[in-house]
Amino acid sequence: MAFDLDDSELRATRKMYGLDKEKTADMMFEELGYKKFHENSTDVRYSTSSHEIIAFYGAVKTFDKNTYPINMQELQAINKKCEELGWKE
Repeated sequence: MAFDLDDSELRATRKMYGLDKEKTADMMFEELGYKKFHENSTDVRYSTSSHEIIAFYGAVKTFDKNTYPINMQELQAINKKCEELGWKE
């Protein structure tokens, strides 16, 4: 017997069984090889073993990366961190 679920039903079923837990920015950065090495009340910084750094500066609500370009997965993690920091409206 086959079950045909539309996208919303499939998402709801996956969520119900805990299969679609939302990742935090820290988790996303870790999957990309970044480790958080600094965090205080205004700033957060992540780095890789190859010395790539992504930094978030709360006083001016901006981020910086010491190497370019930014790939799609990094952009998704950056957007998630901005959301967690309350920078997105």
